Amino acid sequence: MMLDEFAAYCWSFIPVTKKTVSNYRGAYNRNVARALGKREMESITRREFLDLLAPLAAPNYFQTLMAVRVIYREALNREIVKDSPVATIKAPRVRPRPQRFLTWEQVEATNFGRHDSHIKFLALHGVTIHSLRKTYAYFLKTNDVHVTTAAKFLGHSDPTITLKIYTLVRDSEIDEVGAKLRNALNK
Repeated sequence: MMLDEFAAYCWSFIPVTKKTVSNYRGAYNRNVARALGKREMESITRREFLDLLAPLAAPNYFQTLMAVRVIYREALNREIVKDSPVATIKAPRVRPRPQRFLTWEQVEATNFGRHDSHIKFLALHGVTIHSLRKTYAYFLKTNDVHVTTAAKFLGHSDPTITLKIYTLVRDSEIDEVGAKLRNALNK
């Protein structure tokens, strides 16, 4: 089966969010389809994928590799291929870039429409969209929402992202858990 043909089939059922499918499809179309898409899946080698991925920046390399791994995993599950040429390719370590923020002067000079006064109030007090997102995640956590459910609410395809980024442990939580453990052991 041709790689393009199976990839197009995969996008309709892989168990990830719509955003992830869109990201995978985009990475595949930009970086794989032109070079390898018209080839039989069994004929593509690990070396060809390595050569294809080598010039890409780490985030693009990572996303393209993940997209192709999903395609080959599904092909293996359906016995379309005997092995995956990408299974043993090591993913690069992706380092997030420093975030850029608007200065107060830029915020003050911008018209945010009907939300202008609210946004400027929040910005003046150091509140960002990301801090609101973290607050929401922490709210879910403190209200005993399971991490996999919280991941869905936050749009993550993998709950480990939610665990790594959005579930900071507060000192008071450590104290509370310690007290619960002491009580349980003293019974």
